[in-house]
Amino acid sequence: MFDLKIDGREIEKLALDLALTEKQVRYAMTRALARTTSALRRMSERGLKSELDVRKVSYLRLRLKSVKVRGTRAEGVRLWYGMNDMPVSALRGRLSSNTKGATFVGKAGAVSFPNGFVRKARSGSGPAILFRRGRERLPVDEGRVPVKDQMDSFVEGEIFEQVAAIFWKHFERDALARAKHGVGKGQ
Repeated sequence: MFDLKIDGREIEKLALDLALTEKQVRYAMTRALARTTSALRRMSERGLKSELDVRKVSYLRLRLKSVKVRGTRAEGVRLWYGMNDMPVSALRGRLSSNTKGATFVGKAGAVSFPNGFVRKARSGSGPAILFRRGRERLPVDEGRVPVKDQMDSFVEGEIFEQVAAIFWKHFERDALARAKHGVGKGQ
């Protein structure tokens, strides 16, 4: 979890320089926060797609959630990343089968599945490694690859370092536009 600390003195200084009302500052902050959130989501989707070599971005979109947090003193946004194991069929890589089982090798790592076999995935998204739960023909489960460590290092190293710069870029641009055009002044 990452918290963005916003310095109130910098906001006050910018508000005085541009002659903004408190309402305009509040609106500019809300809009900048929303734009920052969407920018972080886009960066996360694109970066994690190439980092893990995921077949479709839609697999990652299901794992990225943003929640608005409103409190008595301030508001914010919480980004949630689903870092549980991903199915083999969602990732690009080399699948191989031998007498002992099946192996997946890709950017997300190398994982072997004893008693596994390579078949087309049930969802039709590509080849998958399946394994049986018991001695019977059915039920079968799909093999999963752990991705938490790679996602953690990417998000902390690439995404969270840029949060403050992205927020201030959006806030300054929106505040300047509100001052120039008189948007949100009220009566």
